[in-house]
Amino acid sequence: MTPGRRWKGWWIACAVFVVAADQLSKRWVSLYLDPGESIPLCPGLHITHHTNTGAAFGLLGNAPVFLTALSALLIAGLFFYTRHRLKGPDMSAAALCGLILVFSGAVGNLADRLRLGHVVDFIDVGFWPVFNLADSAITIGAALMALAILKDHEPSQDLSHRPGG
Repeated sequence: MTPGRRWKGWWIACAVFVVAADQLSKRWVSLYLDPGESIPLCPGLHITHHTNTGAAFGLLGNAPVFLTALSALLIAGLFFYTRHRLKGPDMSAAALCGLILVFSGAVGNLADRLRLGHVVDFIDVGFWPVFNLADSAITIGAALMALAILKDHEPSQDLSHRPGG
């Protein structure tokens, strides 16, 4: 099944939900934990207030203006691309869901950059850099898009169209 215009309201609601959950969770962490403070939830999982002026893994931490501009351009591009694709039924639901998640995550992190000058991270699994819900949405969305692309380019299992078959 491919999403068409009738899905548009659901995708918008999903994007709003992801951005709201991201911003509310970051707001809670900022209100109740000082930077560096940590609350253990279970072995291997903590809520740790961390600020990040860079991109993923702290890359480009000394270029916040560049990252803010790049994020805004990415969001604008994703918005217009997704809006265009919603007009036609030629995109899989998984690919569109991936686009919406990447878009929503980028909006959540851009909101932090514009409001605070840094991104609030708080999910601490110990072996990985601290991240947030927006980062998770971007990662899951990119994975969904990659899977949709791989599925679209999967060789056909129909052997009746093979030469000599």
